[in-house]
Amino acid sequence: MQFEVKPRNDIKILVIDDSVTTCELVKDYLSPQKFRAVDVCLSAEEAKKTLQLDDKNLLDPLYDLIILDIHLDQCSGVDLCRLLRRHVAYKDTPILIVTADQSLLVLEQSYGAGATDYIIKPFSKIELLVRLNQALKSYMQNIELRNLAHFDSLTKLTNRMLLLDRCNRSIERCHREELQFAVIFIDLNDFKQLNDTLGHAAGDKALVHLAGVLKNSIRSTDTAARFAGDEFVILAENIKTENDINILLERIYKGLEKPLKVADSKWAISISHGVSIYPRDGRSTDMLLDVADQRMYTNKQSIKQLSRLS
Repeated sequence: MQFEVKPRNDIKILVIDDSVTTCELVKDYLSPQKFRAVDVCLSAEEAKKTLQLDDKNLLDPLYDLIILDIHLDQCSGVDLCRLLRRHVAYKDTPILIVTADQSLLVLEQSYGAGATDYIIKPFSKIELLVRLNQALKSYMQNIELRNLAHFDSLTKLTNRMLLLDRCNRSIERCHREELQFAVIFIDLNDFKQLNDTLGHAAGDKALVHLAGVLKNSIRSTDTAARFAGDEFVILAENIKTENDINILLERIYKGLEKPLKVADSKWAISISHGVSIYPRDGRSTDMLLDVADQRMYTNKQSIKQLSRLS
């Protein structure tokens, strides 16, 4: 799951209500706010498809806030809210419950299902905007805290802690569903020499450049992480054959063909890599990382030997 603090014009909102009139009213109230999108679903089933709740591999929410009517055909808003909270992509997404029922029981059920806040019908434009802005503000503050806890400050990639958590989750899921995934350990060659020759600013630039290549090479379901120093790890989900890994690696090496420009100098970015596959090479995160690390080290030694021979 990639956390990112979004500007207002990039925020997407989904309104789930079987009343066309209510949906149009909410869209009219929100239109001056310049959100990226305010979409509508008129039933719970339509909402499930739009939110892709059947996709267990979905890690990032498709919407930043959901406005949910408590009474829907075939499914209550409370049940849908509970279903959303069980999905990893929507466990923290702000959900505003809309209801005409002010009873304490209904409000307790809404909060118990994971609702962020509620709005009583009929509601005014001011009330809607205040509740919505409060929910978004709290959500964005939480995202900022998670960015600090789970992302590397230099490269903006996932950090070691979040990578380990995702690897553990992948093991649980792949064991349950009899799938496989790959761990790719990547190390930047001659990083010390780059730092010593051109300075630490050049070294940081190389790390950021490699991070950008990794981010642009992986699929949306994969994770690229800065593991430590000049070491990076890719968690490649749902690997069917080793050719899937080869295609990913080809994209990475292709992206590194262009030398890095540092002041008046050019530096060829070179990496070594090692791959392990669950469950063939290990059934724990530590084992998979150790195997991939060892294979990366062997690959690096081979590159050094070839360099000496040439």
